[in-house]
Amino acid sequence: MSDYMTNSRGEQVHVDLVKGDEKIRDGLVNALLEEAVAFKGIMGEFREKAEQKVDGYFEELMTKYKLDPKAKSKKGNITLENFASTAKVQIAISDKITFDEKIQLAKMKFDEYFEQVTVNSSEEIKLLITKAFDVDKEGNVDVKKILELRSYNIKHPKWVEGVALIEESKKITSSKSYIRFYKRESPDKAWEHVSLDIAAV
Repeated sequence: MSDYMTNSRGEQVHVDLVKGDEKIRDGLVNALLEEAVAFKGIMGEFREKAEQKVDGYFEELMTKYKLDPKAKSKKGNITLENFASTAKVQIAISDKITFDEKIQLAKMKFDEYFEQVTVNSSEEIKLLITKAFDVDKEGNVDVKKILELRSYNIKHPKWVEGVALIEESKKITSSKSYIRFYKRESPDKAWEHVSLDIAAV
């Protein structure tokens, strides 16, 4: 064991000059962090094993039904339940979506739509548009609100052009997979998420 401890300024301090409670706190934090890092590694290994087992099962299923396992899209979400319908495993793919400069052109098309339309509901829809195109502190728009605009059944040419520009502007910058586990006592009960987040335990 070293006779010196490093402080926050990178200085070497002899242990005799360090208070007893600071030594205890230092040892506690370092030991817990070491265990946390090891635990994270175990969790990572478990996740990788679980995803591999689900992928393996699905590929066997594809082979059984004469489908090429290599053609399996990574975009697909998979849900598996046990025979009793009391346990469930889900693998979901989540895309991170951003928009390029054409999103501003889409906003201009919606503005043109409002200039040509005077129906009673236009003010309510205009408010939704305004909120959808509001930017946060980083200058980003709310992706969910923007994409929701596609769900309105409006056939006006300017609206249709605006929606088309949203699609052209949309960019998938990355994809991330999530694996989730659920359980329940019986099929008539609600599913309970088995959280692997230590903060939620």
